Amino acid sequence: MAGKIRLCFLFAAIPTVLAGCGAVGQGGWKADIGTIRLSEIDEGTTIHMERGERLIVSLRQNPDECYQWDIEELDEEVLSLDRVNVLSDHPGVPCSGADMIFHFDTVAEGTTQLRLTYARGWIEGETTFEVWVVVRE
Repeated sequence: MAGKIRLCFLFAAIPTVLAGCGAVGQGGWKADIGTIRLSEIDEGTTIHMERGERLIVSLRQNPDECYQWDIEELDEEVLSLDRVNVLSDHPGVPCSGADMIFHFDTVAEGTTQLRLTYARGWIEGETTFEVWVVVRE
């Protein structure tokens, strides 16, 4: 009986231990070694990274209404944009929504503000997403 109790305790503790691994910022989390993912809940936070790590920012958008996220501020000497992907909830279905996913690489030690604005191309930004990124060697 004592063996079963210890085994149950071990399995009950695993999710608690795993939940604390690799946590970064509020909602930011390490997807794997060298990658940190952020979303809307990380707005206003400061993220600490090491040179060579990757930052992935995923933000909701509705491209069918001509709204999209654009980079407004970024020091490319510290954080370099690698690519942007759009992942649609239901491809081909109007107004279905999507995630706009920005992939950045840390290239040098320093600090940068990353500011993204959500707006139509001809209208000034209505919503912003801002984080500070501190990169160290």
